[in-house]
Amino acid sequence: MPAAAAADEPPPAVVAPAQETPDRSISSDTDIADAGTEAIWRRVEQLLMAKHPSLAASLAGAVICRMDNDRLTIRISGSEFNLKRVQRPQSIEVLAEACSAVLQRTVSVDIAAECASPNGARRTSQENQKRKQRALRHPLVEQAVEIFKGEVVDVKLSDPEGGSR
Repeated sequence: MPAAAAADEPPPAVVAPAQETPDRSISSDTDIADAGTEAIWRRVEQLLMAKHPSLAASLAGAVICRMDNDRLTIRISGSEFNLKRVQRPQSIEVLAEACSAVLQRTVSVDIAAECASPNGARRTSQENQKRKQRALRHPLVEQAVEIFKGEVVDVKLSDPEGGSR
């Protein structure tokens, strides 16, 4: 009766080999030179989060804006506090070590700031004062003050894009 028992068994299932999904992360055996700057920066961030989390937090939103053979320029966006934290010699050294480890070669790091510098903030403040003075001297404003025998208490500036400040 072995033939009858074989007829009652379901046919063997055909199993296709599992499809491997390509790993998009950078690993030590990946050719780093072919990886994009975003992937390189993600790997640098991972290294920094593991070893230097406070520095990694200061680099939130940073990007590699230029990559030459042995030099990376990293653009920092955010507060002046973050910029100063990243510009410390010790921070640049740690950042260069992390970048070198990911790229598997020695690189140096330059920092480019996207946040407002104190001079930029001072310049903006001076520009705003000039704009307020122009508004106070505007003929319609002077006429309204004279007609209503009033005084201007505050001047609200609008953004150059059209919003108010």
